[in-house]
Amino acid sequence: MLIFVIALSIYYGYVNNLSLEEKGLVDELLADAKTMSSSLVSAGYPAGWTNSTVERIGITDGNYRINEAKLEQFSDMPYRDSRRLFGIRFDYFVFFEDKGRCLVEVDGSYGVGHPDVEIEDDENGPSGCTIGTERLVVGMDEISPEKLVKIVRLVVYNSEIIRMVVYVWQ
Repeated sequence: MLIFVIALSIYYGYVNNLSLEEKGLVDELLADAKTMSSSLVSAGYPAGWTNSTVERIGITDGNYRINEAKLEQFSDMPYRDSRRLFGIRFDYFVFFEDKGRCLVEVDGSYGVGHPDVEIEDDENGPSGCTIGTERLVVGMDEISPEKLVKIVRLVVYNSEIIRMVVYVWQ
């Protein structure tokens, strides 16, 4: 009986520690996602930053309006450099959706981030696209993240309110 009680105690202690570790990981992912999304909706630093002068990445004018020149600089930046500038540990991908949840092409791109994320056609995707013209989805089949956190921020692009979606994962 004593051996059974000891085994049961060890089992519950192990299971409890696993859930605490998992919660800690999700908290870290969420912290990185919040840090990154807050940086992106800012104007960045310095105000007219380029890839050679940037200290903090921001893709808006400071009033939640997307600045296409800054977004282009961000798109052209090497992935590792952007992660270092954001100060995040985990992988990310940023994309934009209209109110119909259709992907929006902003400055010639549907998204910025991890190079293995693909934009794919989706026949069963959202309908009623207002800005985007195709049914596209963010494909993460090549990555298969264990844990994924999603943050949505509203921004203005071409006088339309769109959703900036930030995925951060391990």
